[in-house]
Amino acid sequence: GLFTLLALVTTFWSSTLNLRDIISEQTGLNLKLCWLLATLPSLLIGLSGLGDFLSLTRIVSLVAVFSGLLLILAYDKSRKEAQASPICGRLGTRPFLIIIVIVQVLCTVGSVVTVK
Repeated sequence: GLFTLLALVTTFWSSTLNLRDIISEQTGLNLKLCWLLATLPSLLIGLSGLGDFLSLTRIVSLVAVFSGLLLILAYDKSRKEAQASPICGRLGTRPFLIIIVIVQVLCTVGSVVTVK
């Protein structure tokens, strides 16, 4: 249990640290204020008792999948404009991106559907 708790804390810490840097870069605000903006909303939701751990992780997984799909669409648009796939090479072609989207949607369905 302690190992799982430490894994969750370090993952949360690294995620909020990255989000802090993004907020600071985009807004130019103080790093401490940006860290508070990155950390406080998720802590308030987690401590508010709005749902149990599993329901909150399902919501987060949906947000992560949506973000991932937007990233894939942005990469595909960039690939088309550049007439090349500089980051992924042959794995960045449209058929491979379609396979990734299908697998991601299947994983999302698997994480949201309750198995009894």
